[in-house]
Amino acid sequence: AFCFLTLFYSNSTNAQTTLSKGDIAIVGYSTGDDSFAFVTFVELQTGTEIYFTDEEADGDFTIGLGEGHLLYTAPSVISAGTVITGNANATNFTVASSSWAPGNSGDGVIAYQGNSVGNVTTFLHAVGEDSGDMGTFPTNTLSTNEYLLFGSDDGNYTGTTSGTAASLFSAINTLSGNWTVGGSLSLDA
Repeated sequence: AFCFLTLFYSNSTNAQTTLSKGDIAIVGYSTGDDSFAFVTFVELQTGTEIYFTDEEADGDFTIGLGEGHLLYTAPSVISAGTVITGNANATNFTVASSSWAPGNSGDGVIAYQGNSVGNVTTFLHAVGEDSGDMGTFPTNTLSTNEYLLFGSDDGNYTGTTSGTAASLFSAINTLSGNWTVGGSLSLDA
């Protein structure tokens, strides 16, 4: 019995959190700083991996490797409500493909989980200047009210920070009154 409990404990403490759309949201994006920020609405277990890319979605569950992909790995249990800032040099982020260099003439960032870089199991969230920066998401993944096009190079979420995960995800995906956008913004997060 002791061996079973030890194995069960070991497996449960190293389990990655499997995320669904709306479990995280991108709340800041700065092409000039090559940085972004995201908030988690659920607790992330140690070792949880989330990919971020500025490559466009192409209508299926693969994303090309021609632009940068960063891999975030949770170093410990991360509490719900935590805001994490990422870029190619940030702690707990590694460059998984190409170089991370979002274009300051319009780009976006897509968050996803997958079995490996570019192989998506779940699209989590996305923000960008326009639909050309997002590409096309597969049916039944991210619909137009589950990602944000802010019509500018950069943006920072400035709306409410209290409420349910669902109400916050909805607010984050609503531009009017909730975001500060511009052509050369730094992250507020």
